[in-house]
Amino acid sequence: MAIQWKRTVGQDRIKSSFTRAVENRQIGHAYLFAGKSGVGKFSLALEFAMNLLCQSESKPCYECDSCRKVLNHSHQDFRYLFPLNFTTEHKVKGNAQKLTEAGWDFIAEEMKKRLADPYHTLELGGSISVEWIREMNQAISRGASGSGWTVVIIDGIDTLRAESANAMLKTLEEPPVNTVMILLTESVHGVLPTIKSRCQIHRFGSIEPEHLAAELTRRFPDRGEDIPRITSLSYGSLGTAITLMDHDETGDSAIARWFEIAFSPSDSLDQALVLESFVDLELEKDFPRGMKIVNALIEECRFAFLHRYGSEAEYIFSSVAANRLRTLKPDQVERVIKSGEDALISLKKHSPMLMVFVTLTLNLLEICNE
Repeated sequence: MAIQWKRTVGQDRIKSSFTRAVENRQIGHAYLFAGKSGVGKFSLALEFAMNLLCQSESKPCYECDSCRKVLNHSHQDFRYLFPLNFTTEHKVKGNAQKLTEAGWDFIAEEMKKRLADPYHTLELGGSISVEWIREMNQAISRGASGSGWTVVIIDGIDTLRAESANAMLKTLEEPPVNTVMILLTESVHGVLPTIKSRCQIHRFGSIEPEHLAAELTRRFPDRGEDIPRITSLSYGSLGTAITLMDHDETGDSAIARWFEIAFSPSDSLDQALVLESFVDLELEKDFPRGMKIVNALIEECRFAFLHRYGSEAEYIFSSVAANRLRTLKPDQVERVIKSGEDALISLKKHSPMLMVFVTLTLNLLEICNE
């Protein structure tokens, strides 16, 4: 029986691959979904999980008891884990690895937002508590109940700290029969080799503009005049597009300002002072905005690369940056993108903002000026 994909937008190639896997009963025990935020990694993982656990003939039906329990995160054979910034009140005094009742309530509230809309922007930061990983291990070791399957989705797998990663490795290596673990990451380079080697890797690309515009039209039927601009600004990410529509952040001046600084022809000392002032005044500790700037660089770099092969990509923030990026060779483009992905990992871990942007800017200048 084919999977009835109802909420996952685009990603037809990967949807077809999982439909064939279900039809041929060739379901793996571990998958790694790699791609930028908001392109459908979690949505596809969730629908695949619901398909395995659904009690109806047409799966997933979104109506049976099993589907409702998954969406309420009350299904005993389904677990979803993701990084969070736990505060002092969330941890047991004297044992930072154990969560208080307030900590578990915090997890539940954040989970409700994510399950209500798989494209809800999840600003990954902090960590997954090792206690949460151990709770997952216990649930898996108990085995599946009436559904026949146990499904776990772990978001931000690249942010796992050593203790949490070690706690889940044995389960990943030798899971019980009919266990499926789906790991999500924005940067496949940041995932431990011991984890990658045990997974089937699926890379998620940007959502096609026509699919993105159609979904925005469905969600925001009275905002038709904004949709073409939002489609361009969101770089193929429905999660980003929804955030822009909800919060009217299309004119985020911080992105344009960073491009001006990074590609400025001014003296390097002056540029460093301007960069320091920019981080202090415009970013402070706003890590989501910092990630938005880095994602913009990665996408502008991608557009520049495609332009070399005839694509008529539209550059959003800086024609100076676009002209400079167009001159880069493929290996240089790859290195810029790798530097951007490294910066994203650091920002998710809440590394010092100035250090992240100084490192990224220096790497960019070194590559562009070779």
